[in-house]
Amino acid sequence: MIHPSLLADARPTDVPPHALTGSDPAAFYLSLRSPCPYSVLGFRPDQPGADTQTWGHGQDGSIFALTTVNSVVVVAADGPLWPALEAAYGEWNQLERPQRYRVGLTVHPDGRQVVWIDDPRNPITTMSPGWS
Repeated sequence: MIHPSLLADARPTDVPPHALTGSDPAAFYLSLRSPCPYSVLGFRPDQPGADTQTWGHGQDGSIFALTTVNSVVVVAADGPLWPALEAAYGEWNQLERPQRYRVGLTVHPDGRQVVWIDDPRNPITTMSPGWS
């Protein structure tokens, strides 16, 4: 289970855990809009009645943990990564939940990489050379 002191700071979120992992189209979009690379681990604790938990850690030192409490997904987070992922999830919904095939990439001679939806004139993010 998530440590009770961390849960004390948890708040409801609209981001479902599956949107952060695997082949979920939201996970792809969130990874593109993230301010830094991050890792996610989803698991079910070996305790009776425990709900699935999703833990995340950003390269910038940000952390987050999601679980379900009384049928509501809650998150406890520290650092700028989680607010950025929540905002990206909202964008993804506003863009009518684009699938991966709608995403394109343009690489410029100076090394900039521009990710876009449907058309190069609809950029969603620009990655500078050296972004990792």
